[in-house]
Amino acid sequence: MRPSRLPLVLVFVVVLASCQSEISLRQLSEAERAVNERLNSWVRAINNAEIDTLVLMHHRVSELTVIMGDGSEAHGWDEEEALYRSFFEGVERVNLVMQREDVEIVSTDLAITTFRHSIDIMLPDEERRAPVAGHGTIIWVKDQQDDQWKIHLSHISYRPLSPN
Repeated sequence: MRPSRLPLVLVFVVVLASCQSEISLRQLSEAERAVNERLNSWVRAINNAEIDTLVLMHHRVSELTVIMGDGSEAHGWDEEEALYRSFFEGVERVNLVMQREDVEIVSTDLAITTFRHSIDIMLPDEERRAPVAGHGTIIWVKDQQDDQWKIHLSHISYRPLSPN
């Protein structure tokens, strides 16, 4: 069984960030606002099942990694699109709600967001999947081609909500 790469990736990001030059307060503020807007757009795209929008929000590189809460993974652009299409196949509605979002701007072209979330899913036959909650981490890079923040790695984890 292959060990999780997420801790290794996060260590790499921190080391890489320590090598970056200082970011000005203005750049920091602008980057935080832009990443927050992209994060909110990502949530809206999931809730509206906008697969094409979700696909375009990801960094178009072979190193792209998407890990869903059920453990399914996609590596690279083509697999990422197939993963989203598979997830939304047979799903009528999704309600992803984020709490405690945190944006950490590492450099002018690298950011990390972490958050808690809950997800409620309705199937076409009006059946409701058990709601789940968990944590998420997204590593963002600023795409030099279109000057947009793109998802380079996303990892969502969840567990069933306690019946209290």
